[in-house]
Amino acid sequence: MKRKISVILPVFNSENTLTRCLDSLLAQTYPNFEVLVIDDGSDDSSRQIVSSYANKDNRIKIYYKENKGVSSARNDALDLALGEFITFLDADDWLEEDALQYMINLQERTSADLVVASYHRTSKLSSKVSTSKNVKEQLLEQDEYVKKFLKIESQSIEYYPWNKLYKASILKSIRFVAELRIAEDVPFVFEYILYSKIIAISDKITYNYYNNPKSVTATFTDKKFDVYKAWAVVEKINTNPIYDKWIDINIKRIDLSLLMMLAMDKNFYSLKRKYANQIKEMRIRLKKSKKSLLVEKISLNRKMLIILFCSHYAWIASVIHFIVRFKNYCLSLL
Repeated sequence: MKRKISVILPVFNSENTLTRCLDSLLAQTYPNFEVLVIDDGSDDSSRQIVSSYANKDNRIKIYYKENKGVSSARNDALDLALGEFITFLDADDWLEEDALQYMINLQERTSADLVVASYHRTSKLSSKVSTSKNVKEQLLEQDEYVKKFLKIESQSIEYYPWNKLYKASILKSIRFVAELRIAEDVPFVFEYILYSKIIAISDKITYNYYNNPKSVTATFTDKKFDVYKAWAVVEKINTNPIYDKWIDINIKRIDLSLLMMLAMDKNFYSLKRKYANQIKEMRIRLKKSKKSLLVEKISLNRKMLIILFCSHYAWIASVIHFIVRFKNYCLSLL
C-alpha cells in the first residue's frame, strides 16, 4: 500500500495564486496524500477558493484560525498531520505533477531520513520548467549536508522548508519558532537535520517558487532583523561541536546580507535614513568580522563587498541601488 504524504499548506490572502497551487496538487501522479490547508485569518476570497476545491476532493482539509503567522499555521498542521511523510507548500507556489511521486520513490530507494529536491524560481505567474533526463542524485551523511546547509564551500540555499520530504516520526518533537517573523525555516530545518543520518539530494525540479513582489520577504522591514534571532536559535539547539564554527560564520555573514538587502531595496534612500543606527551597528560588526570572513571559502564577489561595505558603504550601496533599478527598468521594457 502506498504510504501517505501530508502536504502542509498555510494560506493568508492568497486569492491571486491559490488556484494554480491547488491545481498542481490535484494533478499529482501520486494519489495517497492529504492537504492540510490552514487559513491564517484571510479576509479575501481564499476561503471560498479552498472550499470549492475541498468539495471536489476529500483529500483537501481546511482549518481556520486567527492570524498568527505562517509558523503558527504550520505548527497547527503538524499537530493534525496523519501522513507517514510530510512536505510543505506555500500558496504562492506550485508543484510539478510528479513531485510527490519522485520524492517518495527516492526515499524508498535510499531509506533517507530527508529528501531534498531542486526548485525553479520565477517571477512569472505561469512558466514551464525544462526538465532534464539526466537527473543527478546523491546520498550525504549528516555532517556533509550540514556543511552544505550552512553554505560552507557552497552557495546553494538549503534553508527552505519546502522542496523536501520529511519523516513524520522525526518531526514529532520539532516545531517552528512562532515568534520569528522571518527566517523561521532556518532553525526548523537545521534541527531536523540534527536528527537525520542520511540525506538524499537531487537536482530534479519538483517545486516552483514564485517571487511574489507583495511577499513579506520582498521589501525591507523591521522583520528582517529577526534573522539574528533565528540564528541565535540555531546556535542554541546545535548539539554537535563540529558545527559551532560553521554556525558562527553564518552569524557573521548576517550583517553583509542585510546591508546588501537594504542597498537593493527600491526604497533604499528612505530606509537608509530610517535604519541609520542599525546600519552603523552592522558596519561596526562587519569590520570586526572582516578578517575572519575574508579567510573563509566564500566567493570573491562577497569578499569584495565586505571590504567595500566596511570602508564606503553609502557610496557603494548607492551604486548597487542604481544598477538594480536600471536592470529592473530594462526588464520592464521587454
